[in-house]
Amino acid sequence: MRLVYAFLLALLLAACGGGDPVAKVALGDSPARGQADAWVTMVEFSDFQCPYCAKAEPTVQQLAADYPDDLRVVYKHFPLSFHERALPAAHAAECAREQGKFWEMHDKLFAQSPALADSDLASDATQLSLDLSAWNACLPEQRIADRIDADFQQGKQVGVSGTPTFFINGRALVGSLPYADFKKVIDEELDKARKSGIAKADYYRKAVLGEK
Repeated sequence: MRLVYAFLLALLLAACGGGDPVAKVALGDSPARGQADAWVTMVEFSDFQCPYCAKAEPTVQQLAADYPDDLRVVYKHFPLSFHERALPAAHAAECAREQGKFWEMHDKLFAQSPALADSDLASDATQLSLDLSAWNACLPEQRIADRIDADFQQGKQVGVSGTPTFFINGRALVGSLPYADFKKVIDEELDKARKSGIAKADYYRKAVLGEK
């Protein structure tokens, strides 16, 4: 019993707020890295001010590099209420996305987390050579707020309560875990997918989401 409690405590300590595993996450039009037809899809619900999310980023990037043809990484916003700069940072990323530079802004935000003052966000936008007038005009747009809130509500619906929470072909991993923990699940899912008889491009939709 002591080992069970120790394991649960480790999960809580490895994430901002904790979390519960779930089976399915619809992707929508969320930003994605990697091949669109990858066998394995890893959805990340994350918060730009969460130190555990920032700590997990090198692992996520290493996994993407190690599985260039077989792993797709999808980002979902889950700004926690007690991180006051998480929501402005999410707006900054989405407005950079409107100019085709979501991932570039994403990387900069995590590199400086947990700072993220308005001046930092503006500096990032300048360094990325964004159209600053368009970017600034975008920040208060309701459609941007709605997009971020849609991710947050989706996260709540599938059981996310803390960040980072990952779903690897529907299997939940919570927190800034070691590379080996991710690799184990990815390898298992990759092997299962390849043996499934489902076309690679249809695998997530059919095998994970259960669509026909």
